[in-house]
Amino acid sequence: MIRAASCLVLVLLVQLAAASSATGHRRTNAELVARREAHAARALLEGKHKIKLGEKPGPRDTDDKCGEWKVGTATGYSTDGTDKGDLPMAPNDLGEYIVPGKFFKAQNVLAVDSGDWEDARYRYVEVFMEDKHATLETWDLCDGEYTLRAKFCVHKDCAPDNKDCCSSNKKTFTDEDGSGFLLDIETHALKSVWGYDDGHNWLVAPAWYRICDRFDYKKEVDEYDMICMGLKGDKKCGFDDPDSSDSSSN
Repeated sequence: MIRAASCLVLVLLVQLAAASSATGHRRTNAELVARREAHAARALLEGKHKIKLGEKPGPRDTDDKCGEWKVGTATGYSTDGTDKGDLPMAPNDLGEYIVPGKFFKAQNVLAVDSGDWEDARYRYVEVFMEDKHATLETWDLCDGEYTLRAKFCVHKDCAPDNKDCCSSNKKTFTDEDGSGFLLDIETHALKSVWGYDDGHNWLVAPAWYRICDRFDYKKEVDEYDMICMGLKGDKKCGFDDPDSSDSSSN
């Protein structure tokens, strides 16, 4: 899915960045739905993108840092469309932060359903799909409700007539307990790891996943000059307990 938002704060950030000549736009929900359905329908008719779950992954050297393997639903999303040539992408809201577009080319980013955010935020998630392993960083959440960002941006990820799209999508493929888990993978990661073009327009597939230890998100916040906005525009980011940010427990 393409995260739909019309954010004055992003416009202001672009204007303040003198060297920024970003391209791409964030589509409306209507554009998103129409384009995604068209791509998905064509792919199914052509017999493409039929991804099977496959066997559960065997032992890995990260076993002591991760939980058990479970079945989740892999989808794709795009934050800023695509950039052209070497031009930088525009700033984007990513979970609690505003980040530069170049971040998405440097890191493999994952979003989870808002109901799983507290358990998964700033943790590595290993994903196994079509015989390829990837270690993704959980920075974002998929939320069907309106969220106010800094009084300028009203952000939501679902169409008005389907506000539960995130929580319902995660149960498309699931373990026997039916709980489900959404693996909403940013489109640059889908391309770099699995070679999927425009995966945010068509990907809905079963995948093995497991939640692992927490990464040093503070280091990346500093490295990429991220701006803390908070999920509700309250400029509260990270963890209230400083020690919890460094915890590696599952």
